[in-house]
Amino acid sequence: GPQEAAITAWYNLALASEINDDLEKAAGYIDKAYETALVYKNKNELQRVLRYREIIGTRLKEIEKMRQSVTGSRSAIRLIFEYNL
Repeated sequence: GPQEAAITAWYNLALASEINDDLEKAAGYIDKAYETALVYKNKNELQRVLRYREIIGTRLKEIEKMRQSVTGSRSAIRLIFEYNL
């Protein structure tokens, strides 16, 4: 029905955003799919959306860890050069 079409549309927008390396936008779209699945109480779609939502969340956490690691490494390198360590 129309509710499955709406959920699938949000899901597909999330996929397209992920393919284009925009995980923040993908997370927003998958959240919309999740909200829509909740409103329509569609258990099958909700399970599919939750699995993908978890994947996006994991990827965002991994990227944040990498960013923090790079930032930390840059700070350490800067200290070495500034103080001739």
